[in-house]
Amino acid sequence: MEQQLLKLAKDRNQVETTAFLPFFEHIQFLQTRTQRFEEDITRETQKFKDLTGEKNETGRTLQRLRNERESGELTIETVNKLKKELTNTRTRLEEQFKKRNEYLEYERSYNSLNSNISNLVKQNEALEKKNKKLETDIFDSKTSLKIHEEEVQSLKGEIQHQEESITNIKKENSALRRKLKQPVKLPESEPNMLRKYKSNKEILKTKRSKISSPNRRSTTNIKKSFSGGRVAISKVPHGQRLVYDAHTGENTCLRFSHDSNLLVTGSTDSNVKIWHAISGASKMTLTGPTKLIYSVGFDLNNEKVLASSHDSDVYVWNFRNEEEKGPIRLKGHTAPVYTAVFSNDGTQVISGSQDRTIKVFNIENPKSPISLNSICAVNSISLFNNSNRNCLLSVGFDKTVRLFDLRSNQIEKSIPKNHGGQITSVVVSRDEKYFVTNCRDNKIRLFDLRKFKNTKTFKHKKFKNGYNWNRAVFSPDQGYIAAGSQKGCILIFNTINGKLEKLLKSKPSSAITDIDWIPSGEFLATGDRKSKIKIWA
Repeated sequence: MEQQLLKLAKDRNQVETTAFLPFFEHIQFLQTRTQRFEEDITRETQKFKDLTGEKNETGRTLQRLRNERESGELTIETVNKLKKELTNTRTRLEEQFKKRNEYLEYERSYNSLNSNISNLVKQNEALEKKNKKLETDIFDSKTSLKIHEEEVQSLKGEIQHQEESITNIKKENSALRRKLKQPVKLPESEPNMLRKYKSNKEILKTKRSKISSPNRRSTTNIKKSFSGGRVAISKVPHGQRLVYDAHTGENTCLRFSHDSNLLVTGSTDSNVKIWHAISGASKMTLTGPTKLIYSVGFDLNNEKVLASSHDSDVYVWNFRNEEEKGPIRLKGHTAPVYTAVFSNDGTQVISGSQDRTIKVFNIENPKSPISLNSICAVNSISLFNNSNRNCLLSVGFDKTVRLFDLRSNQIEKSIPKNHGGQITSVVVSRDEKYFVTNCRDNKIRLFDLRKFKNTKTFKHKKFKNGYNWNRAVFSPDQGYIAAGSQKGCILIFNTINGKLEKLLKSKPSSAITDIDWIPSGEFLATGDRKSKIKIWA
């Protein structure tokens, strides 16, 4: 596929270069001819000045003859001489006027050629822009091709895993069939054993119902928050509570509002939708982007929603203001925007793009954003406050975590070579002491933000990170980290002991593209490739 795209681009380049050649040759010819015309014009102008001088001299001679005639000093020889001079002068004048007409014709041709050159230059600029756009499209196609190749490899691995599972199931099935064909002799005491088994089963069921009584709260779900000693409850989900279709395309991203009342989702269908967080009722659909959505989010006041798009722009909607028509479009990036977040006061938007820049937009005056060099394509950013300084973490294609100081707009420190693949997300904890990253090497890493050091690494055979925007998120009390797998399951890890706390299987099974934990801690939400939103509780 990549070779075909390169060949197509090369052929197209050759065709356009061949198309340019006659224009370039014609321009060169016109420039040479124009230079000659300018030399001729200079020469003819000088001759015209000389002719003007001769005309003046002839006038003086005529005046002198008049004077001589009046005084009686005019002779026949003088008259013949003057007639000859006048004849020669007339001949020269006729030649000069003829050349003057040629000069005027040259000047008209020169102006026409200048006009042709201007048109050709404009055509050349248009073709150069077209060529540049083609190069950008080829770059985007290569990047998309690389992503799709990685997804194909992941799918191949998943297919191989499923084939192995099917083989094992077939073997077990064959073994069971063989056992079923064998005659089974029940002992004489079997009825008594069955009664005893049923009795034990009922006793066990009664004990479990007492243990899981709603009046009794499990202490494993209560953990102290790292901020100010406050106690928050994060409930570990046990299964799917609600499933609903959200978009006509694949779900790519979702976020809960900070007051836990709303859920916003984005999709490959380029639409952004807002839902009631608990019931799943649709509240509104926001339009504006022309290509797929990579990230969405609410501001802290839950009044605005943003979305970053493959069309290289970021969109902001004041969705609670019914009089406001259409989104605010933040332009500045030259490639798809993979991530965007609101500042804490909601007046700015910070975005990261494939064009290797991070931009800080003022929503009220978005035409002159501040630009930061991110060194590589940015997959995810996360804001935090460090000693009254606004900072952000950035991750992307080159496997490095970078810390930016937004006062100086410079990189303060970085963690290189700690990940085995490109990093797809970074999320800072609520107390701003830790952050978690998700990576295409199928590992989740917990870092101490103060020491900028990796403290724990989580992995599991069921976890497969299949997307460049797939996230791992903290629970509100920071006691757990949750992530969705390409294998259609959710993995919840304990941040204290580093072990897997819960493995939830999605039904129907589909690769999970994004996950978020509601701020109230009651449940999780996931989006998948089959356009479904699932609430887990």
